[in-house]
Amino acid sequence: MSDIQPVRGLLHQATQSVRTVVRCLHNGRDVQGASQRAIMLLVDIQDFLFRLKDRITWGKEQWLVESRRLAALAEVLACFSSTMQSLELYFQPGGVGVAYYRKSLLERTFLPRLEQYKVMFLLSMQPDSSERAFLDKKIRATLKSWVDVESGRFQLSSELHNLASVDLLIESPDFTGPRVDLRFEERILGITSQLVSEHFISLADLCNRRLQGTGEWIFDDPQYKQWLLGATKTLYCVGLPGAGKTFLSAAIIDSLQRTFTSPDVATVFIFCQEEKGSEQTTLDLLQKILAQLVYRRRSPSYASSSLYHSEYTMQGKASPKVYQNAIRAEVDRFSKVFFIIDGLDMLSDKERFLARLQKLPDQVQLLVTLREITQLGGASYVRVLAPPEDIHKYAVSRIQSDQHLTDLLLDGNSDSELYQSVISMVAEKCHGVYVSCSTKENIVTELGLHSLISQVSAGKDTP
Repeated sequence: MSDIQPVRGLLHQATQSVRTVVRCLHNGRDVQGASQRAIMLLVDIQDFLFRLKDRITWGKEQWLVESRRLAALAEVLACFSSTMQSLELYFQPGGVGVAYYRKSLLERTFLPRLEQYKVMFLLSMQPDSSERAFLDKKIRATLKSWVDVESGRFQLSSELHNLASVDLLIESPDFTGPRVDLRFEERILGITSQLVSEHFISLADLCNRRLQGTGEWIFDDPQYKQWLLGATKTLYCVGLPGAGKTFLSAAIIDSLQRTFTSPDVATVFIFCQEEKGSEQTTLDLLQKILAQLVYRRRSPSYASSSLYHSEYTMQGKASPKVYQNAIRAEVDRFSKVFFIIDGLDMLSDKERFLARLQKLPDQVQLLVTLREITQLGGASYVRVLAPPEDIHKYAVSRIQSDQHLTDLLLDGNSDSELYQSVISMVAEKCHGVYVSCSTKENIVTELGLHSLISQVSAGKDTP
């Protein structure tokens, strides 16, 4: 029984690999014919994998959980994992680019393999018999020969994004399949960890500075609810400077991270205004997005490995198109990805950047905050204006942050008429936009409270 847990782990990994490959095939340019047949086979195989996992877990059939049978199943799962890795490599964004070769690879190589895997997993659920043993032995020998071919042989060039060279290699009769060099994986994780830590620090700082209870109105907004449930792919949050868009983004990110904690869901975020002293480009933001996706998964896809390897050897940056392909490959490894991009106005070519993100697979949900948008069309958007209760909390916090102003307004009485009048005036004059002031002079000058304070103060001094 001690062998059950490792096999259950292998079955879980296999189901995850199937999901990734299905997304790679579904998001390709050739979603008809061979790709559709491959997807249907993978769906059947995934059903068998779930059934095997359930039957092994319950252990009602003793012959199924014998050490001999579990070891045989583990061997098949190892072969299947190798085939899934090859499929992901070939058909991910940036893989085989010519439709003819993609179709040929599926029809001549992978469809026959998937058919045999389907039969093999079906056999794994059958009790022992001489007929079963004969067919099992025959298919197992074929699977082992495939793995020998898949695991030996060709070191994939670091320039995987050079699609023409990949196509020429596949055309060669001596080409047996690629194997990505993962020697740089530690280096890749180091680079991504450094980039990601900066974003986590920014998020933690914003969450700490956000007034408790503010910004929660967004979670009751109908447009936000539709976006969260997937009815809308992109949601714009539009508001004036000082309306609290960045703190609203922090509240949304924090809520998403607390709600979706499983490893197959990622929340990726960028605070554009945090970058000071230099203008950001589309490439800068794509780099940060890819770093967060790789860090979230703790291992790079083949496309990402190739990209980072190429940048290291060439001592330069890859193109935005290559980064977009790598991001798409990483997204395919998740069931849902939320992108929160705050302050996109800071980006000069924001339209091009948005266009790249909107071309990502269907499991991507995109939320963008910005000051204004000229062409909304039929897009969903939310006007960011702080509600009166948030402004009230803000006014109280600003006044209480200055002890001298607090003493003047309260005068030892928490129900002071002056105190309540100032708070009401702050809420009235803000018009849904927070006021950035930290001293008594600033808040009094900016809101024009001189006359009110003088009047009430004079009234207190009158005998």
